[in-house]
Amino acid sequence: IIDNAINNIEMLIHDKLLNDEQMHFHESELSRGRLYIATEMVRHDVVNYLKAAKQELASSATVILDNERVLECDLNVPKRNEDDTYNDKETTSIHLKGTIDRMQTTNGVLEVMDYKTGKVDSAKLKIDADKIDNVFIEQKYDKLLQLFLYAILCAEAYPEFSNYQGIRCAIIAIQEANKQS
Repeated sequence: IIDNAINNIEMLIHDKLLNDEQMHFHESELSRGRLYIATEMVRHDVVNYLKAAKQELASSATVILDNERVLECDLNVPKRNEDDTYNDKETTSIHLKGTIDRMQTTNGVLEVMDYKTGKVDSAKLKIDADKIDNVFIEQKYDKLLQLFLYAILCAEAYPEFSNYQGIRCAIIAIQEANKQS
């Protein structure tokens, strides 16, 4: 899988930039200027990360289960009152959907990874237990909230979840990972 991704990275980036509905690039823009430099930097970082990951996987008990796994579920949550209190007797349904970049297992634990191409502030991925409510209301914890929601998605929508001893969610900042390898 990793060798295939390394060998096809240029095509994958090219296809993503041309076919993504949110991006409106013409093919000629991909071979010159700032966009070319940016895509080359991303390609370099991704290839280096994949090479390091390949070495890590070869020397460990880690097994990759899936890439780009889309999970979705409906959650029933307590209804919020006008005064910001919650009514435990009434619920509302929330549809949750996410694409998990990589799912793997290591020593019986399900591991969920989300890749980021930019820098990630690790301080915003940690919070004291008595301040956990802040994850849901403070923007600075958006990535921590994302991991929390991925854990819920796995527990609710991943049929094989009960086969694992637990779940570990992580964000992999590709640029930072390359600096360490």
